[in-house]
Amino acid sequence: MRNIFSFGTILFLSVFVLVASVTFGGIAGENFNGRVVSFVPVTGLWETEKLAKGYTYCLRRAGVENPERVEKGLKPLLNENAGEFLKILMKNPEYSISLFKKIDRYLDGTISVNAFCGENKKQVICGIAFDIKKNSDHLIFGIDRASSEAVLLRIREGKNYRVSSRSIKINQNWNKIEVVTASKDVKCYVNGKMVLHFRNEYYIDGMLGLGVLGDGKVYFDDFLVNYDEYNRYGGGCGCY
Repeated sequence: MRNIFSFGTILFLSVFVLVASVTFGGIAGENFNGRVVSFVPVTGLWETEKLAKGYTYCLRRAGVENPERVEKGLKPLLNENAGEFLKILMKNPEYSISLFKKIDRYLDGTISVNAFCGENKKQVICGIAFDIKKNSDHLIFGIDRASSEAVLLRIREGKNYRVSSRSIKINQNWNKIEVVTASKDVKCYVNGKMVLHFRNEYYIDGMLGLGVLGDGKVYFDDFLVNYDEYNRYGGGCGCY
């Protein structure tokens, strides 16, 4: 009887852990099939564009044509912070960002996107914006095809600062960019290979998006977030 009970207990705990991992985990994303429903453009002119592989999310160029419309679109995410958020980011005319609106607070998990830097010969860093605070400060990890580099930047008060970089091999067409976070730990991947490992000064806790530094045309596809929902609403740090 004791052995049967022990086996039953182990089985129950195993099922409980499995159910808990499903219950408290979350997946969200956007595949940009002709109509973008999950992103809110902040700076830069963003649109969908059909390539040979299908529809993509394209940054046509930097700049803001209608700040009033942008601020209105940001209010559901940022409330009274929308105007100041946009004002700060507009200080950097070569930085473009579009916010992912399905998750308003991301802590631990994995963010990935496929990126194509186009034919840009000048420096254009395109990638994943994360840890986005309501004052607009955040991090961005991306690739620069012109210099064949993986780059981690910090955007603070609208200005960009290079945190870390590394020379890597970058495909001439599409590259998969990934960011894996756990508390303060940040691991950055390009095409399945870890290229940067960074320890942040505080816990990762903020919004997500796509960011581009430089005035050039770039493309994104298959944005995916696999996040730890338990940490977001239960045991997370809450440092904002």
